[in-house]
Order: sequence, then structure tokens, then C-alpha cells
Amino acid sequence: MSDCCSVSQPETKSTEIKCPSCDQKGKQVDLLTIRSITRRDFPHYGELTKGFLCLNPDDATVYYFSNLDFIVNQDDVVTDIGFKTNSNTKTVCYCFRHTKHDIIDDYLEHGISNIENDVRQKVKDKQCTCEVSNPKGKCCLGDIRTVIKGVEENG
Repeated sequence: MSDCCSVSQPETKSTEIKCPSCDQKGKQVDLLTIRSITRRDFPHYGELTKGFLCLNPDDATVYYFSNLDFIVNQDDVVTDIGFKTNSNTKTVCYCFRHTKHDIIDDYLEHGISNIENDVRQKVKDKQCTCEVSNPKGKCCLGDIRTVIKGVEENG
């Protein structure tokens, strides 16, 4: 795997290509991620290309494309799309299957996040597979920090 969680890796920028379902800007995602997340029996699987992730939590669209006339929706993927649900059981870390609930409980029990520290170590040891496991195609450490900050702010 590439060094997906490297600090030097630039964040993929939002583009002007808007989701055809909700008309909001998406985030560009590589073909490797899209193919890894999309079900193999999706009728257009062989046509998939680099595309965009719909960031709207209320839209069933997961991936859309600037040059194709179909979308990949939540029924077409092999994993939950954590940010598209408000549940505490939503997946935050796809490589190691940590949910929002896991992270909150860990932080409240220990006063620090052992999960965050464990994931950081696994990233250093190159054990993560973010580009194929995470629908965003990027490292989850920022998402883990967001959950922890929410706990810290809401005490």
C-alpha cells in the first residue's frame, strides 16, 4: 500500500463538479478506492473511473462521475458510509473497524484515546489500508480526532 496517511500527502481538494443528486460539491476519489468500495455485481463496475464522493450526509449518492451518466449509491457499496449516518455505531476507522461509539467510550473511560494512539502506531507501522478501506480514500485519523474533539467540547 502507498503511504496513505503520510503527513506530506496533500488533501484532495473539493472540485466544481457537483453531485447530480444534491448539487453539492464533492471530493475527488481515486479509482482504486471506488472499485474497492463498490459491489462487484454493480452493473457498471467495469466502467468505473476516478470520480467524486458525495459529502452530503442526507443524499444516498456515494460516488458520481464527471464523464459517466450513472451514480453509485449506498445500495451499491460493500460497507457502511459512516458520515452518511448520525448513529454512534457508524464506522469511523475502516481499516481497524472502530465505530464512533468505540472511540467515545474509549476516551471517556481512559481520559485519552487509546484507539487514536493505536491507529497512529499502526499507521507508522504501515498496517493501514485507507485507500481501499475508507470510502473517502484517505486516512481516518482526522475523523477520529473530530469525534474526540466533540467529546471534549461537550464534556
